[in-house]
Amino acid sequence: MNHYALQDKRVHVICLQTNQGAAVARNKGLEVAKGEYLGFVDPDDAVDFDFYERLYTTAQERNLDLVKAQIKVYPLNGQPYVSKSNGAIEKNNYYFMGEWQTGLYKHAFILKHHICFPSECPKSQDVVFLARVIYKHPTLAFIDDVYYHYYKRKGSLDDQKIPLKHFVSALRAQALILDEVNASSLFDENRNLYILSYMIIIRGMVSHTLFQNDSFEAKKLFAEALIEDIYKCKDSQRLIKDFIWPQLIKFIKNKDVSNLAEHLSLYKQEIKPKYPWYHYIFSIKSNHIKQHLYITILGIKIRLKIHKFEEKK
Repeated sequence: MNHYALQDKRVHVICLQTNQGAAVARNKGLEVAKGEYLGFVDPDDAVDFDFYERLYTTAQERNLDLVKAQIKVYPLNGQPYVSKSNGAIEKNNYYFMGEWQTGLYKHAFILKHHICFPSECPKSQDVVFLARVIYKHPTLAFIDDVYYHYYKRKGSLDDQKIPLKHFVSALRAQALILDEVNASSLFDENRNLYILSYMIIIRGMVSHTLFQNDSFEAKKLFAEALIEDIYKCKDSQRLIKDFIWPQLIKFIKNKDVSNLAEHLSLYKQEIKPKYPWYHYIFSIKSNHIKQHLYITILGIKIRLKIHKFEEKK
């Protein structure tokens, strides 16, 4: 890197005396950065040659806080694939919970909101940084034909199995992200969107993080975190009512960490909803999170879109 700095005065090398983790290094970069926009590339990854030119041009022309490109993922074993998340995020910005590297961030926006990387969760500080941006409501646009090339590495949080210390880091990151949700204005502005955002994060915990470490210690830590996170919700009663895993509700309501951990240990891949037998014959269920009404008649399930919610003041 020093070689490039000698050839181009725009390249600055910052040397830390000891390896203090990515969060410290990135925060140091934020301290000394002078550019109008900020981008981040991990050492083993790559970007298209015109990646930042395309993002910067769009950001500058429209005076945007954030511009997001596409990501092409290269698994350890398997064929590369292009993520299709941009479409979902365009419909709801709060689905922007990953692929943070694909963004170009306005420096003034980062400074205004004092956004930085948390050192207390070293293995997942990047997603916390992203949440701290998204829940400050940046102006946002997408470019679908320019790519960040992400090469999955052994030992990353994307691995199917991770060490306990990385598991703890992921739980801590999710708690910090929920803190951002609660600190935002979303609860007062749009109660349904607040619950949806909260459930997106909880759903990620239960469907992904839970299965990344099989030890009982991990399940107990997860149970503690899940109960604590749910009761931090500003409308925890509604969150529990709309919870998509009803078999966990009795443990959550009783704040029963031990039995919840035992129950979670039974699952190896996926937790599926469990209903009484008559639910499959006739039932009416509203889901405010997905904004649908589900009617089951003689085993036939009909889904109706709910167009308007009455907010309780």
